[in-house]
Amino acid sequence: MPYIFRAWSDQSYAINAETLFAPAAAQKLSNAKDYSRPKNVPNLKLQLKSHLLWKKHEFPDNLFVFFTTSLLFALQVALYRKAKGETGINIICIDVDSARTPQGGKVGFQTLTSMMKESALELQNRSDGSVREYSDVVVSMECVVPGKDSRTASLDALVANGLYKLYPPLQETVQRNDPRLALAMMDLRKYWFQAELPLTKDFITVAAKIAATFQPSSVQTGNIPTHILTYILAFAKRSVLDPELKNWLGMFAQEIVLLDIDGEEEDEDGNSCLGAAFTCEGLPDLQHYRELHVILADQHVHDNALQVEASIDLLEAKKEYERYKAWKRQDKIEYRAANPKHQRKRRRGSPGDEEPELETSRALQRTRWESDRKRRSRSERVWLPREQYIAKRAQRRENRRSSYP
Repeated sequence: MPYIFRAWSDQSYAINAETLFAPAAAQKLSNAKDYSRPKNVPNLKLQLKSHLLWKKHEFPDNLFVFFTTSLLFALQVALYRKAKGETGINIICIDVDSARTPQGGKVGFQTLTSMMKESALELQNRSDGSVREYSDVVVSMECVVPGKDSRTASLDALVANGLYKLYPPLQETVQRNDPRLALAMMDLRKYWFQAELPLTKDFITVAAKIAATFQPSSVQTGNIPTHILTYILAFAKRSVLDPELKNWLGMFAQEIVLLDIDGEEEDEDGNSCLGAAFTCEGLPDLQHYRELHVILADQHVHDNALQVEASIDLLEAKKEYERYKAWKRQDKIEYRAANPKHQRKRRRGSPGDEEPELETSRALQRTRWESDRKRRSRSERVWLPREQYIAKRAQRRENRRSSYP
C-alpha cells in the first residue's frame, strides 16, 4: 500500500483537517465538499509557481493540495513551519488506496514533476543555480478525504517522544534564523547515506514509540504502525541484515501471513497509482524504505514494545549534532572549492574572515578603504570636555575667517 504525507499548521492555507483536505478555492463554497476540480485553468503555471515559492497570497484561491511520499520531507516542512513561528503543526500519513473524494470516488493524484513539465515550469536552487527537484511531491486538485487507514501526529508529540534524540540533525532547522527547506533536505540525505549506521535495541524501541505517536483520527490505540516505523528507520542507511533489528523483531514482533484472496499480484512499485512519473531516483530514504519494507512488511509489532524502558544518551546525541554541523562546514568548503563561480561573498567581520572580500570594482574597494580610514580616525580621536570642545571649535572658525582675503 503506497503512503503519502502532509504537514500543516493553524496558519496553513486552504482547508486542512484530519478528515478533509481541500484547495483554497473550495472555501468559496458554503459546503467545501461540493467543490470539484475545474476543467480549465488558464493561469495554472503562475499559480503553481507562486505556491512553490511560498507566495500563496498572490493566488488566495489556489487550486492545489500538496503531499509528499517522504516522511522525512514532511518532517522538514513541519520543522520549517515551526521555525517560521506557526502553531498547531501536524503530520498525517494517508494510504492512497483508501483516500476518496467526498462523493466516494478515487482521488486523482499527480506527481509535481509531471505537472511542472506539462506547465513548462522550472525553478532553480538559490545556492548553486541547479534545477530544483520535486521528485517526492505529489499534488491533488480535488478534495481529499483521508480514509480510515490514515494516521496523524502532532510535531510537539513527536519531539516529546524523542525525535531530536533519535535524529539530532533535525533540530537544526528550528534553530536557524533563516531556515532553508530544500537545502536542509539535500544535506540530511547526503549526510545520513554516506555509510551504513548500526542499530541498537534502544534506538529501535524509541523509533517504535515515535511511530506509535501517529494515531487514527477515529480512535486512540496503542498500536505500532509498522510502515511508519519502517519510514523512520529508513531516514539513514541501515543494513537489512542488521542483527539488532533481527533480535528486536524476535522479541517484539510476530510474522503474519497475508492471503491473496483475489489472486492479484502485489504492486512491486508500491506507488504506481501516483503515475508513471513517480520515481525514487535521488531519494535515498524512499529507496531504503523499500529495502527495509521487505523485512518489516509481514511483521506485526506487539504493543508491549511501548512499555520497555529505552533511552538515547543525551551526550551522544549532542556529539552527533556537532558532528553533523562540522560535516556541513567541511562539505560547504569542498563544494565551493570545486565550484568557484558559486562562491558567496564573505561578510566583513564574519568568523574565520582572514582574507579580504573579493570585490569586482576597484572604485568600490577604494571607497571601502576610505570609509575604514575615516572610521579608524574617529575611533582614535581624543575626546575633549564639552567646554573645551566648544572653545576649540570657535577658535578654528575664527582662524578660517582670518584667512579670508
